[in-house]
Amino acid sequence: MKPNYSLATTLAYQTLIYNNISLPIDPYKIKLQNTKIKILSMQDFSQRFNVPLEEMTQNGSCDEGYNIVQVKNGIKQATILYNEDIVSNERKRFTIAHEIGHIVLGHTEHSINNEKEADTFASQLLLPHCLLEQLVKFGKAVSESYLKEKFGLSNEAAHISKLHVGKKINANAVNDLEDIILTMYKDFIDTETYNTKYRYYEEDEEMESIRNNWY
Repeated sequence: MKPNYSLATTLAYQTLIYNNISLPIDPYKIKLQNTKIKILSMQDFSQRFNVPLEEMTQNGSCDEGYNIVQVKNGIKQATILYNEDIVSNERKRFTIAHEIGHIVLGHTEHSINNEKEADTFASQLLLPHCLLEQLVKFGKAVSESYLKEKFGLSNEAAHISKLHVGKKINANAVNDLEDIILTMYKDFIDTETYNTKYRYYEEDEEMESIRNNWY
């Protein structure tokens, strides 16, 4: 069974629309409709509740982050724990967005497919790929360094975003949501593409060629 990238994208867009949040996306401020989220560093949690850090990271096997989901008094509550020793703040943001993805997608176990879906969710949450494709179509010169600087992406998130631009997702729900996302961020798109020239891409191969020159 393959990862459900369409579902991950749909849920990321729905999350953005529900939050109506400005760019760059701050995952610390994301709220979920049916779940209360608390975000803590492992170090903070360790001090508050006197739990050895080594135990929390399972001796390093979960050294970046994970989540704990519980239902109390009929209310779904999720705690996201991240390692504050992660060198890059951008990586911390991606880690938190990734864990939000696990929660929204309803993942209850570790698997390669679940990790890929959560990565897709995080990438689409921090930078909707339909938005990036719109920038490219309006002639914006895009590089991974631009993605990291403008959207606060980690190296991994910038790379994932770059690879997916122009690739079609077979999901009507996603297509419908794209229009809402582009409307939400129209002012940003207009500002970033001021004085650029619109380009029409007849074939996906042409977008692929453009994408390969974005380094």
